[in-house]
Amino acid sequence: EMAAAAAAVCRALGVEVVRAPREADPQLAWLSRAGLVDAVITVDSDLLAYAVPVVVTQLRPDGVCNIYRRANLPRVPHAGSLSAQSFRHACILCGCDFLARVWGTSPDKAFQLVARNPEPTA
Repeated sequence: EMAAAAAAVCRALGVEVVRAPREADPQLAWLSRAGLVDAVITVDSDLLAYAVPVVVTQLRPDGVCNIYRRANLPRVPHAGSLSAQSFRHACILCGCDFLARVWGTSPDKAFQLVARNPEPTA
């Protein structure tokens, strides 16, 4: 019911609303990479693993939020040199909607590990 109310407010303001029939992350990522949206607003950071150019998280009513820009990745130690697939692997080690974080693995450790081993083996 809250989602319907939010959608109604958005439509009243002239903002197009698209409702995902299932897990929305892949659809949001496609919309973003296709240039159909300027940014994706989410409650978590899983969309970073989908190579979304601009991800907005922790958006508060007063407008305070975190903004992650994929273009800034080269400035992040170990992350900027990774391929999209290796970056995704590091994100998975950090935890996601489907898997818990690997115990004892900080984001820094995860990215270092993947940078040293870009092609994981079974």
